[in-house]
Amino acid sequence: MIEEKFTARNSRLAPLTNSQERQPGQSRATGLLPLALGQYASSSAKVARTARILSFSIIMAVGGFFWATIREGHEWGDDFSLYILHARNIAEGVSYQQTGYIYNPALALIGPRTYPPVFPLLLSPIYKIWGLNLTAMKIEVVAIFLLSLAVIYLAFRKYLPWPYLVALLAIIGFNPYIWQFKDNIVSDLPFLSLIYFGIFLINRVYETDSTDRPRSYDALLVSMAIYLAYGARSIGLALLLCLLAYDLLKNRKPTAFAIKVVIITGTFFAIQSVFLHSDRAYADQLGIDLSGVISRAWGYTSELSFLLAGASHKVFRIPMVVAISGLAIIGYFTKVSRQITLFELFPVVYLIPLLIWGAPMDVRFLLPVFPLYFFYAFLGLQTVSRNKKRESLAFLTMLVVILVAYSAQYARLDYGPIREGIARNETKQLFDYIRNDTSESDVFVFRKPRALALFTGRKASALHRDPDDQALWKYLRRIEATYLVLGPKQLEPDDQEFLRNFIARNKDRLQETFTNSDFQVYRVKEQ
Repeated sequence: MIEEKFTARNSRLAPLTNSQERQPGQSRATGLLPLALGQYASSSAKVARTARILSFSIIMAVGGFFWATIREGHEWGDDFSLYILHARNIAEGVSYQQTGYIYNPALALIGPRTYPPVFPLLLSPIYKIWGLNLTAMKIEVVAIFLLSLAVIYLAFRKYLPWPYLVALLAIIGFNPYIWQFKDNIVSDLPFLSLIYFGIFLINRVYETDSTDRPRSYDALLVSMAIYLAYGARSIGLALLLCLLAYDLLKNRKPTAFAIKVVIITGTFFAIQSVFLHSDRAYADQLGIDLSGVISRAWGYTSELSFLLAGASHKVFRIPMVVAISGLAIIGYFTKVSRQITLFELFPVVYLIPLLIWGAPMDVRFLLPVFPLYFFYAFLGLQTVSRNKKRESLAFLTMLVVILVAYSAQYARLDYGPIREGIARNETKQLFDYIRNDTSESDVFVFRKPRALALFTGRKASALHRDPDDQALWKYLRRIEATYLVLGPKQLEPDDQEFLRNFIARNKDRLQETFTNSDFQVYRVKEQ
């Protein structure tokens, strides 16, 4: 059952007795930690209070560190722009879809026509009060990440000894990649909190064995949690699939509770699809290719190593990743051999779409499975340990290795303003020129069309690579493009080189109207 804890299969998992107290030659760390690890099954108020206090302290420390080190500016990746454009529309009461972004189906990987509405809805009060204030939005993202840590605590508190639970929060909270990611105004950290909130609620219902006599309140609450995860990122549908699979495994047939959840959640899905955002927008990015699936599986293994150890030297990174991943595999299959639960189903159901989705691989997609990865690594550590002393030494060794890896990453990070991206002086000059010297009816072609639309108020699209110039001109005529923007060189260099050559071949049809060290703007003279 879901509530199955780390089973004490032998005496090494039982609390220490008086005869097992620390001997004179035994270190304090290796004496007290086994005692703490043995207290996880205790329901004493003192143990529970210790876990809560330490967990709360970790969460507050993470929040203080993140808020104190928020960086000015934003990188070029313009996913954030479409989220803010949607948030602006919500705040101003205009159509959700009217963003100024013109979708190019031949360049679907840039992004769909619209994004799911939950994250823009969270941003909309910030936009309503402070306008286009990126710092305020980053502060909100950090606050939501702290909620992620809180719901991770709730999700795992019954299944981990409190030292492991506190360590899990610290490992997730102080991860250097997540620290860098806090300066990206995107949905991944809110999605993390909503996923584990859903896992916590689903577990809570199934722990009571009340799914055959479900309260409508529970079904509504779980349905809302699943929808919010789905409404933050469409892959949140994995939560509903996991609930259905677990319901069938546990009860051999769909329960009344599961049926209610499907009906209510399906209603939320349908409302979103009709009025705000449809998942048909991602159809252009899907494709099943066996060799591609294998390649992506290997690629995500490399991404996981980056999430753990960053750009550390492979002599350190590879053994670290192999060791922790080996423990996680042992822990996972140990749990599966006992009984499959929602925890075991989620990573499988979640990862399958990533392997067939055509979007570029990105380490951020692994964030929802990162807490479970360490959950299973801790279980694997317990499984292979022969006694409590070895378990505590192995646990401390793991923490020291992670601390060294994190410290090495933080030592190399930049804590100042983000130098490249929308805050660069040359970029500001470009945006000022477009706002002040072009018409609101003009349509621009630029590699980051959503950022241009957000900061200039103009319609924008991206131009795909096609060896046939006539096909490209056909697309430019279709969207009624009036300007092409070239640059900067370091931004998608292959695409910039292609556009540069296209402009060189068509000089007689284009007129340069603006230039600085990063950008050139060309007016389309004829189409």
